[in-house]
Order: sequence, then structure tokens, then C-alpha cells
Amino acid sequence: MLTPSSLACLAHVPTVNLTAGCAHECRYCYARGYLTYPGEGKVRFYTNTLVKVREELRRKRKKPTTVYFSPSSDPFQPVPEVLNMAYDVFSFLLVSYSRCTAGKVSHSQRGHTWSVRPAAMAGVCGSHWPLGPR
Repeated sequence: MLTPSSLACLAHVPTVNLTAGCAHECRYCYARGYLTYPGEGKVRFYTNTLVKVREELRRKRKKPTTVYFSPSSDPFQPVPEVLNMAYDVFSFLLVSYSRCTAGKVSHSQRGHTWSVRPAAMAGVCGSHWPLGPR
């Protein structure tokens, strides 16, 4: 699940993708050029992502310091399964490994309104989440 980025500048950063394809169908999206792109309007949902990420991190001797979350699709697609999995994986990474959140991630109406404590965003760029022991 945690695979190295294909971008040279991020080759040392593991990535986590929840889907191949995206429900937004943006005309300018670079993900359309990926070999795994399933076609217009199609979303291939990767199952058991949370379980796989948990297991993989448990087995790693050296934990990653950063994870690039969902670089090839939007984790906030209007698809309930994608939103729920994004929330679950974000929560796991932030609560279990983040140096920023002090273990708190809140939400209301799962999959609709997310709020992460403002401290979680300090020093974070885009979808790169700094991880490490609390």
C-alpha cells in the first residue's frame, strides 16, 4: 500500500492511493495519463486500504516520516466509500503517527464535514503529512 512516488522529487516519500480514477472527471487532471486510469467516470476503489496500511506500518522497522496521501486521485470525491476510507486512513495516520495532532481528529456526519485541529496543518504542504512518534 505504501509505494514510492514516481515523481523524482518525492521518490523517498511513500504514497497511499484510495482509488484509481476519480468521480470529478476534471479535464485538466494529470491522473488521466496514468496506466491505472480506468477511464472516464470510472472509479476503482482499493479495498482494505486501512487494514493494509496498518499492517505494513506495523511490520516496518523504520517508519516513514511523511506520507503523500492520494497523489493520483482526490480523496474527497463525492463517493461515500471513498470519503469514509479517506477519513479512516487519515485518522489512523494522524492519531497513530502524527507529531502535530496530539491524537485528536474530529468529524461530524462522517464523510461530510471534517475538522482536524489547526495545529495539524502547521508546516504541512498539500497532502504531505509529517508522521512520527507522539
